[in-house]
Amino acid sequence: LAHQGTWRALRDSGLDWTLVCTPDLTEAPRTGQFRVLADLMPVGGKHISRDDLAYWMIEQLDRPEFIGRRVGAAD
Repeated sequence: LAHQGTWRALRDSGLDWTLVCTPDLTEAPRTGQFRVLADLMPVGGKHISRDDLAYWMIEQLDRPEFIGRRVGAAD
């Protein structure tokens, strides 16, 4: 319920936003081997490294593809 409340607050804010949902975050180094899907969690994804997630998030700063969307990110 808390996650839905966050999503609703973002959705209704009038801001440009992207809400990234992840399974377990790991301390593994960046591999570049992960999947992202708008509005869905990747099937079978169990984790994603913090480094991979951070790299992907920084890449999105100048891209409009996921603005105003929930994104699932996993291995």
